[in-house]
Amino acid sequence: MRKLSLLVILIFLLAIFFAKDFLAKMGLSLLSMLEVSVKEKTDGKLLLAYEPSIEIGNQQKIYAEFINTGTKQVTAKIELKVYGYVNNTLKPLAYYYDVSVPLDPGMRRGFKSVFVPPSVGLYYIQAKAYYDTKVVETWGAFSVNLPRGEIIPIYKPVYAPPPALPQLPGVPDLQLEYPSSLKFYLGEKKLIGINVKNIGNAPVHNLKLYISTSSSINFSIFPKQVSILAPNQSVVLVISVEIPLEMEEGIYPFEFETMNDEGVKKRGEISIQVLSIPPPEEEEIYGKILNYEFLISEIQHEINQAFLEGYDVKVANETLKVARETLESAKSYFNLKKFGDAKKELGKVERFVEEAALQLASSTLYIYKPPAILWWIILLMILFTAIIVLIFLYLRKKEKKRPKLLEGKEEAE
Repeated sequence: MRKLSLLVILIFLLAIFFAKDFLAKMGLSLLSMLEVSVKEKTDGKLLLAYEPSIEIGNQQKIYAEFINTGTKQVTAKIELKVYGYVNNTLKPLAYYYDVSVPLDPGMRRGFKSVFVPPSVGLYYIQAKAYYDTKVVETWGAFSVNLPRGEIIPIYKPVYAPPPALPQLPGVPDLQLEYPSSLKFYLGEKKLIGINVKNIGNAPVHNLKLYISTSSSINFSIFPKQVSILAPNQSVVLVISVEIPLEMEEGIYPFEFETMNDEGVKKRGEISIQVLSIPPPEEEEIYGKILNYEFLISEIQHEINQAFLEGYDVKVANETLKVARETLESAKSYFNLKKFGDAKKELGKVERFVEEAALQLASSTLYIYKPPAILWWIILLMILFTAIIVLIFLYLRKKEKKRPKLLEGKEEAE
């Protein structure tokens, strides 16, 4: 019995001896698996601060701040551009940029600039931050008015009859509709529509998009900012996306988030698949025609709504009309199998749709009202002129009207 026990112990010790290498390898493999599962994340946030309205002659102080919200060190650079809204288009006026700096996770980098507007009107600020292979972008709008002038608010108040019973203040809420994934081939440019609907019971003001994606993707937002989105009202934000010829194939996330005065945030992401081989030309053109028809219809609905609210949307309406006519021309070329001409016309449609969206939003962002004292001066001048005219007419009438006794004496003589 004792010999049997010793034999079992000996076998157990030998098993441990020969298995130690195997167990060590297993432990290392498990450890390596754990290490692989912990992936580094590259991410960042860009903040933009400025005055929404200033008087002519004053400085617009712009402050942008980048925050490294990822898990690895990045090298970040902030850029600011100021555009004037001149003749219904954006005119670049100023460009400011910071030096590239390394930022560890959680670190911030602020950048200040000062812009002096040359005239009254509407201005746009574009803020960008490049970090490693990614970029974040957001926009802002501000108005410049004369001293003591009055700026009608960026949004028009909607007046409604008072409720019979007191109600709690409304709460805005947003709903986003967008394609979950899109295919692009190298060198392609097309428009993406992101529909934003207010499903709450209170309006949101100064709505805009915050976008984060690969720094290799070229994109633009139209419009840059929407003054107000009332309850049950929707707006389509047009994103122009262009893929460079030298970009690598793959899947790139296109992330965006809504920003507004009320702080209602909704996030979305479109998976952009970049391919080197384009689809059949007929298929590509037909898809763009359907997409642009939808965008034109949505923007026309917004124009009609703004017109009913009293805004001057003549310019945006004319531009959208040209976009619709150009799209019809593209359809004709498509039906005749003239695909090259159809693509050229669609390129023009893209530009007109972008301009119409910008013009519509700008017409509701800035409405200048002259200082009230000027109206009083004009009214006093009119009254003063009227009094002088009345006095002159009265004296002239009195001079012509002579007493009858005096007239009789003149006749007797």
